[in-house]
Amino acid sequence: MVPVNSVILCAPPKNQLHLSTQINRLTDRFSSIKKSALSIALAIGLITGFPDLGYLGQADAANIAPALPDVSVLISGPPIKDPGALLRYALPIDNKAIREVQKPLEDITESLKIAGVKALDSVERNVRQASRALNQGRSLIVGGLAKSKADDGIELLKKLESGLDELQKIVEDRNRDAVAPKQKELLNYVGGVEEDMVDGFPYEVPEEYKNMPLLKGRATVDMKVKVKDNPNLNECVFRIVLDGYNAPVTAGNFVDLVERHFYDGMEIQRADGFVVQTGDPEGPAEGFIDPSTEKTRTIPLELMVIGEKAPFYGETLETQHSTGTSEICEARPASANLASVRAILDGIVKSLTRMDQGLTRISLELATLRRDVDRQKASVRESQRCRFDRKQRAEDVRELPAQREPTAGGVRKEALMGLAHDEGAGPPLP
Repeated sequence: MVPVNSVILCAPPKNQLHLSTQINRLTDRFSSIKKSALSIALAIGLITGFPDLGYLGQADAANIAPALPDVSVLISGPPIKDPGALLRYALPIDNKAIREVQKPLEDITESLKIAGVKALDSVERNVRQASRALNQGRSLIVGGLAKSKADDGIELLKKLESGLDELQKIVEDRNRDAVAPKQKELLNYVGGVEEDMVDGFPYEVPEEYKNMPLLKGRATVDMKVKVKDNPNLNECVFRIVLDGYNAPVTAGNFVDLVERHFYDGMEIQRADGFVVQTGDPEGPAEGFIDPSTEKTRTIPLELMVIGEKAPFYGETLETQHSTGTSEICEARPASANLASVRAILDGIVKSLTRMDQGLTRISLELATLRRDVDRQKASVRESQRCRFDRKQRAEDVRELPAQREPTAGGVRKEALMGLAHDEGAGPPLP
């Protein structure tokens, strides 16, 4: 017999055990995310010389405005790797209708990653979505064209509409190989329409850089490179698109050097699989010597931050680090006194701060959930203890010795026995 103070408990139900395990795993995972976020912030600070962050502890989270408005999009989605897409999104326009045509056409690239002709079903959905967006948003697209470029933009829209019909026919014929070339053609039309929406130059270049060569728009440069010691390849051509909308000083400097034939006959100084770099001439000069000043020309670092209308520049030309701005793909170390670097890092730190606040709220919710689970476990234990007590009392009752109690049946039996005695042995004794 089991003593009363020794209670046998069954294991908790599997769903409660699984829930508790999930809570522990979630807590560990969020803790790891928080540690990773802090590690990223510290690593950036060590590399770039990030300023003191002591003030962040007193910041009011509710009043923090995002320094990088689209940072959540950049984090949540895959990075844009297609150079054409990068150029289209970098244009200084705000026309949702043409973007809704552009997006499904770009998504065809992902659809074609599906093996076999099954990819064409997804491509067909992309084409229909782009056609529908063009038909519904045509008036808004035409209304967004710059007046001086409206005729060219309308002509491109006609080609785009016709091309979408041709791509639909390609898909219906199940001609997978013809999809990608037609997609590229249509996206070129889209890019042309978007460029026709840009009306003039969208901002003023700072006064201290206005005397430098500037590119207020875009230009394309084909650089022909001869390859040594490679019998399979004699020469190749690099097509370089210079984006003066986002870096007018840098792009203008490069165009000026090309027009001066500065790069003609110059060897590639670095080609290690990571980057191809040139621009350092032979001799003691570390870059282009400007004939007007007889000094090496230097330019500021330009950074166009998403959501801003103009690039960030350095404080002065003297504070910029440049060993020769004639170099293509030059690596420039970040400096803590650059306003542009500060802006980017502030945005990163504020984003990490908001992430930490979100994780804190999730931790509080998990703690509440854990308490609910603990209360459920306690309720299960109490219920099991009560059932055990009732079972034990029933067993105790069964083990007690049987006791004779007077009943109507017992009295009747004894009376019958007395009557039988009287009949067999004469009169009863007094």
